[in-house]
Amino acid sequence: MYKLYSMQRSGNSYKVRLALALLDAPYKAIEVDILHGESRTPEFLAKNPSGQVPLLEVAEGRYLAESNAILWEVAGGRPLAPMPSRGALSGPAPVGRIIHEVGTTRMGGAARTSVLNANCQAHDVKNLFVADAGPFVSNSHKNCTWTIMALAMRTSEYIARQKNAGAI
Repeated sequence: MYKLYSMQRSGNSYKVRLALALLDAPYKAIEVDILHGESRTPEFLAKNPSGQVPLLEVAEGRYLAESNAILWEVAGGRPLAPMPSRGALSGPAPVGRIIHEVGTTRMGGAARTSVLNANCQAHDVKNLFVADAGPFVSNSHKNCTWTIMALAMRTSEYIARQKNAGAI
């Protein structure tokens, strides 16, 4: 039986617990409170010098760290879920299925044809800014998160400059 050293609030620990549950693999859970230094004790560091959870004891005195390595071990190199079909991976997703909906607040130079100026500021309400994917005209099949972050940063810098100048 495996021994899993983990922390309830850890996302990486959670995915290991989930995999073990999906595989009906018996294991003993040992809670390690990393916020209170329990992973920095000499006893724990002897098991895992990085002092991180999750940590899986696969045999007496033999430990495996890093959640993806643990997943590979417990799954025996097999997928935990069936692969999606080629058809499921192509084409646009239904509205609401992807995280970022785009094009709901068009960016442009005139209030007559757009809601926002080039700094993502509303034309009609000077203290209203949109810092998500709304200003995008369209979206390819690629994830637009990095562009959203870049626009949000640029918009934040613009807000700071405008606030310091007393314009908003």
